[in-house]
Amino acid sequence: MRILLVIGSLLMAYNLCAQKLGSEVIVTDSTGNQVIGILKTITTDKYIIKNNLIGEVKFAIDEVHISKYKNPYSYSTSSKYSFDPPLPSINYLSETGFGLRKGEVYYQNVLLFGQKFGFGLSDNFSINGGFELASPIFDGSAPAVLIAPKFTFNDVMSSIQFGVGANFVFLSNISSTSYVGSIYGIATFGDVNSNVTVGLGWGYDEFEIGDEPVLQLSGFLRLNNQLGLVLDSISTGIFDSFGTGASLMLRMMNRGFLLDVGILTDTSGGYAPMANLAFRF
Repeated sequence: MRILLVIGSLLMAYNLCAQKLGSEVIVTDSTGNQVIGILKTITTDKYIIKNNLIGEVKFAIDEVHISKYKNPYSYSTSSKYSFDPPLPSINYLSETGFGLRKGEVYYQNVLLFGQKFGFGLSDNFSINGGFELASPIFDGSAPAVLIAPKFTFNDVMSSIQFGVGANFVFLSNISSTSYVGSIYGIATFGDVNSNVTVGLGWGYDEFEIGDEPVLQLSGFLRLNNQLGLVLDSISTGIFDSFGTGASLMLRMMNRGFLLDVGILTDTSGGYAPMANLAFRF
């Protein structure tokens, strides 16, 4: 019995030494409940963890397991919120410099008719795709189909994330099929909770590149644990016939779901209500 107590004490001491004060940890009790927070205090019989939602919590050392917390989807080490935004790789309709993680999958629905999917083949390469239902429902024609590969070149601890990608849109009718789309490069400044993205791209029609670039300016600002603001704008005709489309959305979210509601406007002064929901799996 004495040997077992000594071994247990040594293991406990090792676990204490392994966790540094100020590091982000996850504490699991005997029922499986978990708390994520900053390790503030270690004594011989307890841990004190600070979680920004529930404050400081005390745990008896012999009743819980503690380990360094690493969220496989996290781009942030902040413990200000209990989870990262579910899909930092997209704003409303545009992309950001953040990428999908390997094995991460999402489904996005825009105003019921737009269906979009994404799959992370690696931490730096994803394939997005989708189709719209308005054409077959209202016009009886084939839906437009999107294929959109995206590469990201990022260090998750960096304040700048880069990406390049392309959008291939296939438009079909009874007699022919046409192709339109764009190629682009983007840079996102900030972290997943507060960021600005700038992008530069060129559209094409039947693989003929357009004469003028397309500019993207978008951003995300997290207001609290479950709410954020999303700004998305695309500008064309920089040197001739300038035009801008922009949306401002209120984002409601949890760990694997988001819902955007807001308005879309353009330089003509028109506006329309918009909505978007997405699930991450």
